Amino acid sequence: MTKLDSDFIFSQQSLADFAECPRRFYLRYIRRQPWPQLEATPEEFDVPGYRDYLRKGAAFHRWVERHWLGLPTADGDTAAELAADGEFALWWRRFEAEDFSALPDTRIPELEVLAPLGAFALTARFDLLAIDEVNGRAVVVDWKTMRGERAMRPDFLRERVQTRAYLYALATGGGPYRREADGPRGCEFHYWMANAPGDRWVRFVYDQPSFERDRAYLISLTADAAARDGEAEFGMTDDERRCAMCTYRTLCRRSDAQIHASEWVDDDQEFETAETLEY
Repeated sequence: MTKLDSDFIFSQQSLADFAECPRRFYLRYIRRQPWPQLEATPEEFDVPGYRDYLRKGAAFHRWVERHWLGLPTADGDTAAELAADGEFALWWRRFEAEDFSALPDTRIPELEVLAPLGAFALTARFDLLAIDEVNGRAVVVDWKTMRGERAMRPDFLRERVQTRAYLYALATGGGPYRREADGPRGCEFHYWMANAPGDRWVRFVYDQPSFERDRAYLISLTADAAARDGEAEFGMTDDERRCAMCTYRTLCRRSDAQIHASEWVDDDQEFETAETLEY
């Protein structure tokens, strides 16, 4: 198989993979190439530390989900181990102390929606969808354990594929959950940043010009991916820092790629890996 299937369903992660490195997209979604996890340990990239960080991020998301479902977060040795971890304990104290009263009252955790995207479809899984059934306001909330000042800047976050894909998916695929069946009116996307020292909210309110811009951008990514045929047309990224956390870096002969710990993020790509690394 050398070309994208016509019935392929995009996600924010596959779109981000293609935008960051077409070769990674090809290996993961077209060839479906299995490859071992990260194995090299450059001085400035502590892989064991990174894997532990992913475990904590994934566990934090599970605890938050169970909180909104009204379930106990965890019990036994697992809970004790997480509670004893200073970083995780700080995240959780901040979450428990947060005021969520500004969110609409109807709150649905881990909700997946499907939206049309040009000749393809887009699936999006929201950490939390809060909806006001009276006035049609719908807020997607995403919990983030990103590190680094850049990762918390609104201009950086607004241009992320996740932000653009989730707002678009809410506007076009969130009809069953909001009064406005189509379009950006009433749609919002909020990041809650566990590592932010002060105000942990970064909020975006959707509008028609932003919706049109995002739709054109996302459709252009899908059309570009569909037009390519064969590995040679899916080139590697020029930014080798992106290779440092990629499972295919040895296959691409970029095992020496490095990234500083301040640039670690908790994107869904990493959480997919973390799901096999249970605490």
